[in-house]
Amino acid sequence: MHPPYAYDYLIIGSGFGGSVSALRLSEKGYKVAVIEQGREFKSQDFAKTDWNLRRFLWMPALGLHGILKCSFLNKVFVLSGCGVGGGSLVYANTLMRPPDNFFDSPGWPEGKNWKTELQPFYEKASCMMGANTHPFEGLPEDEILKEIAGEKNRTHTFKLVKTGVYFGDPDIATDPYFNGEGPLRNGCTGCAGCMTGCRNNAKNTLDKNYLWFAQKNGTAIFPDTKAIKIRQTKHGYEVKTRKLRNSGLSATFSCKNLIISAGVLGTTELLLKQKFLYYTLPGLPDSIGMNVRTNSQSISGLAGADRKLNNGLAITSIISPAEGMHIEMVKFNDKSGFITHLGGFAHDSSHPVKRAFGAIAATLLHPVKFMKLLFDFRWGEHSIVMLVMQCCDSSMHLKLRRKWFGYGLNFDKNSGHVPAYIPEGQKILHRFARKVNGTAMNNLTETLLNKSTTAHIIGGCPPGQNPQNSVVNDKFIIHGFPGLYVLDSSVLPCNPGVNPSLSILAIAEYAMSLIPQKE
Repeated sequence: MHPPYAYDYLIIGSGFGGSVSALRLSEKGYKVAVIEQGREFKSQDFAKTDWNLRRFLWMPALGLHGILKCSFLNKVFVLSGCGVGGGSLVYANTLMRPPDNFFDSPGWPEGKNWKTELQPFYEKASCMMGANTHPFEGLPEDEILKEIAGEKNRTHTFKLVKTGVYFGDPDIATDPYFNGEGPLRNGCTGCAGCMTGCRNNAKNTLDKNYLWFAQKNGTAIFPDTKAIKIRQTKHGYEVKTRKLRNSGLSATFSCKNLIISAGVLGTTELLLKQKFLYYTLPGLPDSIGMNVRTNSQSISGLAGADRKLNNGLAITSIISPAEGMHIEMVKFNDKSGFITHLGGFAHDSSHPVKRAFGAIAATLLHPVKFMKLLFDFRWGEHSIVMLVMQCCDSSMHLKLRRKWFGYGLNFDKNSGHVPAYIPEGQKILHRFARKVNGTAMNNLTETLLNKSTTAHIIGGCPPGQNPQNSVVNDKFIIHGFPGLYVLDSSVLPCNPGVNPSLSILAIAEYAMSLIPQKE
């Protein structure tokens, strides 16, 4: 007799949480399906440069079905990933463990030592992602960053990052990780094109490990499919979807259990719409959208350097110039430059209006310099992006708001604010620029709009034992909704201070370990 649902588990989103769930559930004998609003990419499908907007940006309303989604909210400019493999397609391969104070946060559910609980799952995820220290030692940009750390008496904090990249022979295809059971891979060429999508088949994206084996185990993946409505049934859940390309037809998936792994913005918006717009799940916790953070992040950079700065990988080293702060230099391949063209002249001031006018004045006073930077067709080679991350708290509240195109997310005006200007980070930026005879630049949203930029938005579905102030319990199941999970960056309870990808993987591995084998 067939069960009254099509799948034991349906997963919305194929990123760091969804991919782990798909593999581990399929290993336990469950019938699993994954729906993903982005398209499926092969290595040759990725853009050669970020100027190929059709393949790089995700703006389906404009016919752009790439891997980078840009979300302009009222307080923060958010960068996130899209496609089969989620954020792994566009992230900078960094797999880092957060410091101890991440696990000591009161935001975690009580009663467990979360560092101890998650430790084996960090190991498991690192192994699956092929985490290793890259071989590109002594790169010019890394040596400069190390020198700056020394000037701050923080040389001991300089480290080469752990990356999920295969460093074998680029010309010989092999399976270096799974004893011939996994996909064939080629070694890294050091082109620094990680964030436009690796065309060399070297980057360990989720479609080359977790999702690869999930599909081998029978998991069905439906790309170009966006979840619209969720309805609870007596047998589980139904999810109404719409195709985002070609037909545009809708379809309904039935399942006994549902895992939502659509990232902070996707998960929060989906849940809030069920609660307040469609009234399909009106009993969802009131804390949805609370405790959203951005790693207290700022993204700046420099251009016009007198040397090549995009060697090796997208990110190769990290320093901590002050307690609770980490800085990485981010690189793009030679011909890229679209993203870094979103910056303008840097100006130092903690006063938003003064900073905006200072940046505008610098442009007017130096028009020739500005035009030379603007039309530098080797921008990617002579520029670098500076990513500043902090452990300090910056809690905000996402709400559903009516917009000109319908309903969408925005931050509550009365909730917290992430500073768009980080003085210590700005000092490091200027030091680096002077050492390479480059021009310090800030993101235009930060200088002109006083709006922070982040690629690491977290929170929105806080974990906890009390349904009054949390969304999911210590098993990451939504309070009051059996079999309805949230597993993505929205369940991180505090700022990790470093790239959060490995932490999301570890939490998903932990949650899946609690689910028994199918009988």
